[in-house]
Amino acid sequence: PFLPVRRLAVRLGPFNDEHVSSRTKFTCNLCIHGQCLSYQNSDDVFCRCYNGWTGVACNETFHCALGAISLNSHRCLCPMNRYGTRCFIQNIVVCRWLNEATCLPLDVRSKRSTCLCSGNYFGQYCEQQYANLTIRTFDTYQPKALPIVLI
Repeated sequence: PFLPVRRLAVRLGPFNDEHVSSRTKFTCNLCIHGQCLSYQNSDDVFCRCYNGWTGVACNETFHCALGAISLNSHRCLCPMNRYGTRCFIQNIVVCRWLNEATCLPLDVRSKRSTCLCSGNYFGQYCEQQYANLTIRTFDTYQPKALPIVLI
């Protein structure tokens, strides 16, 4: 039932700055706001940019939109209502949810969404409530056993 799988494992982990060869030191000096690293299996080097910087030489500023989280030098984790590389594009999805549900966008292009229901609610728009059983006792009558019949 499974297709054949062929795997080629290559370790691409970078060395630190001390392993950079002398002929590539010139390239490393171009790394302005980052750390110059060399690949393990080649003499090529690259700049790993610090937070807030991007580009080949880490010389271009990179900021995520307000409310987004910067994961590294060139990735942003957008909040629910935004998308895009830096989360500057607002997601306009019309939600018809009820009962304090959360609207989750499924596809920005088709403006489709789904509801994440809270508490005791379910349904396409969180419009239905799960069964709820409330038992009240009064001071005048307190039986030792309470028979309950579930149908």
